Amino acid sequence: MKNLDKDILDLLGNEFFIRWIKNPDDVSRAYWEKWMASYPEKSDIVHRAKSIIESFELRDQPALSPSRYEEMLNTILDAKKEKGHKNLEPYGNRKIDNVTRSWYAAAVISAVITFFALSVILTPEVAEVGSLVISLDTISVPQGAKRTIKLPDGSIVKLNSGSTIIYPKTFDSKSRRVEFSGEGLFYIARDESRPFILKSQSLNVNVLGTIFNVKDYGKDPRSSVALLEGALEVSSSLQKNPVSLEPGNAAIYEKKSGTLDTDVFDQKAVTAWTEGILLLKAVDLYETIRILEDWYGVRIKVEVPPKENVKISGYFDNELLSNVLQSLSYTVNFDYVLEDKKVSLTFRK
Repeated sequence: MKNLDKDILDLLGNEFFIRWIKNPDDVSRAYWEKWMASYPEKSDIVHRAKSIIESFELRDQPALSPSRYEEMLNTILDAKKEKGHKNLEPYGNRKIDNVTRSWYAAAVISAVITFFALSVILTPEVAEVGSLVISLDTISVPQGAKRTIKLPDGSIVKLNSGSTIIYPKTFDSKSRRVEFSGEGLFYIARDESRPFILKSQSLNVNVLGTIFNVKDYGKDPRSSVALLEGALEVSSSLQKNPVSLEPGNAAIYEKKSGTLDTDVFDQKAVTAWTEGILLLKAVDLYETIRILEDWYGVRIKVEVPPKENVKISGYFDNELLSNVLQSLSYTVNFDYVLEDKKVSLTFRK
């Protein structure tokens, strides 16, 4: 395997750089254009890192096989400078051995996979747009927890477990933009001169002042926006024509088919999570597992899967995980073992 400049590895592990390559916006575009103007001698490094990232095509391959992993590892480790360029030595004259480079390249692959497959939206704490410096806050809620935050404009957001929100410390004079993944209940302060714009992996939401619940976890087969008060427009990342919602209606996006439809919803059911109520209505098994993992901060493994597709329903008001598992084991017919933060399920024949 040939050596790869650590500068390139740094770029391949930089989520803000990856975002600029795959999903550029005004902030990332302005930042990296200014960066390249300041460091023209590194343009070759940028273009080579860009080519490697574009070759991954991870959005169409969320599941990475061992052979594909090895192929990607070799792609990174086989990349080299064009003839005539000197190898960079970022730590003085100290050489970085092949073992260290292999480990670093593997770590870079992990970072890139995490960004795309899990759809994590990450932004540096400070971004530059022209001469303007934008300070960003990132709030991530761990599994088994919930959190309520106040945005710079006074809007309130209740965040469910496993959620992340990114927003500027001060909104600009034209709009209020945030990036989001997970589930949250938004109470948006009305400001007709500055629309509130939320961008998630699958959805774009545009409002002036309203209350809505958005749910967009990377692993779930669908995402949704449910409007409780006010008015809003929502579009998908693939379908740019927005859909207008009225209170009591929800927009539901099916990730596999790429369709965006509207339907009525039960407000108590949609907002139950904010009161500690776990409500399941004919939910697929593996989506239920994701919900339980986030809700209780555990890892669940299916040792013996069910023979047929299982839909799970239940209503649990601030219940312990042990009580939830015991109740579901009767209705869905499985045995379970709960030890510390690990759960194993064995479905009966």
